[in-house]
Amino acid sequence: MPTIESFVRPVVTAPPQSSLGAVARLMDQHNVGAVVIVEGRRPVGIVTDRDLALALGAR
Repeated sequence: MPTIESFVRPVVTAPPQSSLGAVARLMDQHNVGAVVIVEGRRPVGIVTDRDLALALGAR
């Protein structure tokens, strides 16, 4: 039976000045649906795959 550790993934982070393209690449590289935006060690936001889809649809 799998343990809880097998379901936990590291949190992917990016600085606030990251472009949407850079965040999208991080999501793709790490196979995640969200990236936490951090200043120093403090979380200040989150970008999800839905946010990216909405942003691209608005263009």
